[in-house]
Amino acid sequence: MPGLKGSLTVAWHITAIGLVSRSSVVSSTMKYLPVEDCIAKAVRTWVFENPNAVEADATWGFQFTPPSP
Repeated sequence: MPGLKGSLTVAWHITAIGLVSRSSVVSSTMKYLPVEDCIAKAVRTWVFENPNAVEADATWGFQFTPPSP
């Protein structure tokens, strides 16, 4: 989507084997649900090295800016 901009924060849960079991958008200034859903879905495909088998919750912010002309 041309001109898409804003910030987005996603929270997710990492299981003992390093998989992301759930993720969700916790805040967004983008206000464009298709992109928000796509990013949350992509996070659920991530795999983390987890040698100590510790479950954890994480939150990360993403900033989107359109390319300069």
